[in-house]
Amino acid sequence: MVRLKTKKSGFTLIELLVVIAIIAILIALLLPAVQQAREAARRTQCKNNLKQIGLAMHNYHDTAGMFPPGLIHGGRGCNGAYNVNLCRTLTPFVLNHTAWSMILPYFDQAPLYNSMDFSLPSGPMNAYGRPMGVWDATNPNQLATQTYMKALQCPSDPAVGKETTGSTAYVSTNAETATYLLSAGWSHESDARFWHQWRTPTIHLPNNKRVRRQGAFGLNGAARIRDITDGTSNTILVGESTKDKRSPRYMPVWGQGRHVGVFGRTIVGNTATYGGAAAWMGGIYCINCKTEDRCAIDGNWCGWGDKRPYAWAYSSKHTGGAQFLLADGSTHFISDNIDQNTWAYLGYISDGETVGEW
Repeated sequence: MVRLKTKKSGFTLIELLVVIAIIAILIALLLPAVQQAREAARRTQCKNNLKQIGLAMHNYHDTAGMFPPGLIHGGRGCNGAYNVNLCRTLTPFVLNHTAWSMILPYFDQAPLYNSMDFSLPSGPMNAYGRPMGVWDATNPNQLATQTYMKALQCPSDPAVGKETTGSTAYVSTNAETATYLLSAGWSHESDARFWHQWRTPTIHLPNNKRVRRQGAFGLNGAARIRDITDGTSNTILVGESTKDKRSPRYMPVWGQGRHVGVFGRTIVGNTATYGGAAAWMGGIYCINCKTEDRCAIDGNWCGWGDKRPYAWAYSSKHTGGAQFLLADGSTHFISDNIDQNTWAYLGYISDGETVGEW
């Protein structure tokens, strides 16, 4: 019997290469869509975090009649430019408690809150010879402030790890980081003036108007709803801030109050506006500010060479802007191309100016 030869089935080399090429093209088309979907989910989670923070802030306000003080008896509570003896009188002892610690019971962290001793400091930051309580392993606040807080982390920010710097001005002990800052207007952690003293100072805006520059939070104080005369829907309470700062010492921390890492600032105008201020004030003029943004205003800042956001600047890993919590409890994504004057109006609680579409 003669057997007939049968043709073996299979891919030729050319067919195999064509199939591989098609699969590669499909992956290249699908991967960005998958990444966008993941980022959309992370952005939604970040927005939800801010919503929960807003509920906690308002529940605290309902109980205490005001929002929680931004930083209580901070160790860097007065700058060397001011009268040191007066600063010691104003802050006779160091505590370094933050508003985040005050609202722990209001977002399901009552056990952590109850573990803390608020008669003892919540961070080792100390300056200008003011007395400080015990800060060692016997202080329960040290362990508490090293606790990871998922509700204070934007999932889009890949930076991880605790803040361990030992620098004199930024000292902390394995402090757990955050990705949100409290809106303090012009003020910051080194200012001698407490929150209630910021009612009258004014500043020129780019449109040459002078407005009050007080934010919702400050040293040893914070706003009440009735203090926000610009309207709660026109005032920022909390904003995003990346951990990847110009220096690792600048990372936001939630529990250990210190020189930087608690307050977000809204500064606009130009160098002449505040009398030739130092270059470190750059990068607070906008959201996600980079070196080239500051160069357009004052070229001497360009020498720093690091394009990452500065300590007090609002920033995010989201493309095109950052997410913010307003005083009415709503959350909004604000573009990094927002008008400077509008940006200032949103950061100050009683500037008296009308905020249009933004």
